[in-house]
Amino acid sequence: MGHARKQAQLEPPTQPWHHLAGTCLLSALALLAGAAPQLLPHATLVFLGVALPWRVVRFTRKAWAFFLVDYCYAASLAVFAFFLALPWLHQQSGSTGSSTGTLVQGVAAALYVLSEGPLAGALIAWQCAWVLESHDHAVSVLVHLLPGLAMFAYTHHWPQPASSHTLRSVLQLTLAPGASQHSSPDAPSGMSSRQAMHVQGAAAVQWLVIAPLAFYMAWQLLYFLVVQVLFRPLIRARRYDTSYNCLARRAARSESGLNTLVRSGSVARRITMYGALQLGFTIVTGAWAAATYYCYPLAVAWQVVKWVAPLYYGACQQARKEQQQQQSESQGLGMAAAKPVVSITAVCGRCAGLPDVAITGNGKKRQ
Repeated sequence: MGHARKQAQLEPPTQPWHHLAGTCLLSALALLAGAAPQLLPHATLVFLGVALPWRVVRFTRKAWAFFLVDYCYAASLAVFAFFLALPWLHQQSGSTGSSTGTLVQGVAAALYVLSEGPLAGALIAWQCAWVLESHDHAVSVLVHLLPGLAMFAYTHHWPQPASSHTLRSVLQLTLAPGASQHSSPDAPSGMSSRQAMHVQGAAAVQWLVIAPLAFYMAWQLLYFLVVQVLFRPLIRARRYDTSYNCLARRAARSESGLNTLVRSGSVARRITMYGALQLGFTIVTGAWAAATYYCYPLAVAWQVVKWVAPLYYGACQQARKEQQQQQSESQGLGMAAAKPVVSITAVCGRCAGLPDVAITGNGKKRQ
């Protein structure tokens, strides 16, 4: 998150085809989500397979490697690994019985909470702007958006039964929608095959609560060791904009009680309070994601919010940029009008042999 301002300073001027490419990307994703949501996991797999290595190379070259331990990359990498191993996992499930299938359901539920909870919630909490002509902004938004969309599609739109998770079966289901809604003989009475794929009972607590919190704790420990221990001298020497510094500036500008609560006291206390604030955010957004896991209309509404919010923030950013550009142009014109320099000899003085005389805006003559 903290590298967004640094990237904005280094990003080259945009070209018309950049905006065209961003518009086409947005349109293609919207069409895919509406017409064939079963293909969203495959699109996410392709995107993360390109974007994550590209970010690793780019950040390493710029000595920004510590940004790679941000939560968005950890959760996206987990979703990428899950979908990459999914065909093998379901093949094992078919050969070994229901134990592997139950494990797949549980892991999918945990990843749903991680990606639809804190990862998607960061789009609003950090006001991620989807600027269509900026590839850096687009990649940052999609890293937060697509994993949740993929897990939403897997949970609510993926072909059933679970043994048919090949790309061919997905395409067949896309051409024949509704085929996956039929009841399965393995499903409990009164429950569709898709509802039977959701974790139930005690397994729900294990995979929707304990597993996501364990993942978060492991990531928080890794983040602390990398950012606060290994790379702390480099971050302070080059004054990099970390997520903590970004949040601290926003709290200071708002003059809220949050600023006093988090930023007062010793360094150890501030770090602890910031970690506690992140934990609270993770719990709240995780609880919301768990609610959408069982409620399809609520999940659809959340997808709409996730799409609209980054586009709104991007529009606001573009409007501010346009306003600042207009103000700069008007100030430049005002300064030029305040002290105009009219060269008399440029018109007729030089041909008459007169000295080079100019009248400035204050009425004085200059030779």
